[in-house]
Amino acid sequence: IPRGNGQRGTTIVQLNRVDCTTTVPAWVLNFLFKTMATTFVNDLRSSAVKALQKGSPWSERISEDKRGFYKEMRQVEAVADARSEVRLDTVPGREIFDRPWRLRPPPADLRPPASRGRS
Repeated sequence: IPRGNGQRGTTIVQLNRVDCTTTVPAWVLNFLFKTMATTFVNDLRSSAVKALQKGSPWSERISEDKRGFYKEMRQVEAVADARSEVRLDTVPGREIFDRPWRLRPPPADLRPPASRGRS
């Protein structure tokens, strides 16, 4: 989420859900996720620094912007500048994460092709 209100940076929110087939002690899960989160953030920061280095393949890709993705991201940031700043203590609540534990694909349309699109 762009920070907004003219502030540079991005707020990242990550939620992990684990469906274990066996009981795993909480201390094991806490250790694993703490380690994974730290590694993830460190890798993300390192990648962001590399992407900004002049002459790096990532910097060139951002400058070239073949598909207009980075232009669109700049537009998102411009819109975010008009709203109040998002900080760790002001991110949206848990309700944005309310979704099924498992995402299921939409059911296959088994009707003959000629009848698809009709109710």
